[in-house]
Amino acid sequence: TLSRETRDSLHEIVRQSAAARLPTDPLFAKAAEGVLKRAADARILAAVRSLAHALAEARAQLPDSAAAGTIVAAASAIQAGVDRGVIARYAALSRPSAADLAVAYVTLADLIASSVPIGAATESVEQLLRSGAPDTEFAAFRAGIARDIQNGSRPEEALRARLGGMGQRRPK
Repeated sequence: TLSRETRDSLHEIVRQSAAARLPTDPLFAKAAEGVLKRAADARILAAVRSLAHALAEARAQLPDSAAAGTIVAAASAIQAGVDRGVIARYAALSRPSAADLAVAYVTLADLIASSVPIGAATESVEQLLRSGAPDTEFAAFRAGIARDIQNGSRPEEALRARLGGMGQRRPK
């Protein structure tokens, strides 16, 4: 269990985040994850602070109307190393009839976690956004790359193969 001092610090981070109109459930989840993993209190606090900072940075790049899930997904992309400008650019490209913007950020973070280089991942997800791809296409793209990597392809090769397939189905 967490020390009283750590709990008090966590509550203060959550209070400040709530005051800044940031989603707080992910902060509780991050703390709980640390407890489950038996991480040291200092490490848990550092992880929660880092997430709170990423949420604030994501919030600053998104429209005021952004849903909590979009903010959380954008924060995940930021924590994966995505430039804040990309978060804002994707938000500007988003169309109501296309995929949920959160799906684009999740796809981006997942590609990076799969060792696809940030630049290539950013460009490919932007291509999907520009084309007005639906959620299902983002999901298929992400799953296809994961499957290709699992079957032995290098991340960049898997991405190129999937981008080639996209080009055959829709105009660029």
